[in-house]
Amino acid sequence: MTTNTALPIAVGVIVLGYIFYRQLTERPIKDNPLKLPAILLVIGVISSVNYLQHAPRVTVGEVVSTLLGFVVAALIAVPRGHTMHIYRNAAGVMVRRGNAITIGLWFVAIGAHLAIAVFGPTVFGEPRGSLGGLESATILVFLGISLGVQGLVARKRVLAHGRTAHSLAG
Repeated sequence: MTTNTALPIAVGVIVLGYIFYRQLTERPIKDNPLKLPAILLVIGVISSVNYLQHAPRVTVGEVVSTLLGFVVAALIAVPRGHTMHIYRNAAGVMVRRGNAITIGLWFVAIGAHLAIAVFGPTVFGEPRGSLGGLESATILVFLGISLGVQGLVARKRVLAHGRTAHSLAG
């Protein structure tokens, strides 16, 4: 693994730790659930473009696997958004907090992302992928998509039940 790919992976691990912390902490539900995901997407796109400009060769299998990983990120984020416990706290503020199932679904999404990145290229007759290429450069895009879809699902639940609901347990 080169420094060029180690940095995005290290940043991804740090960001994931931060996301896990936020998932398990009671946090107010804000009107804009896309702020952090948008930041992750912008940084991820910049990292991805930088990688593509300097990569010796990117295969069709790598690109398709990466895009499929983004789809899986969004698909798994939907049920994860339903695991968020949404309620009005003692101060009367609508808040949300995830649980063990929320974190478990994060691990499922990450595992699926890694499996697709490693084994996806073989579908195109290419050698098995590695974790040091396009998928590491796009990890923040993956996290941004996943967190954004989850936030939108949780926000939709709040809006569908109105702000007067006492508890919307997943």
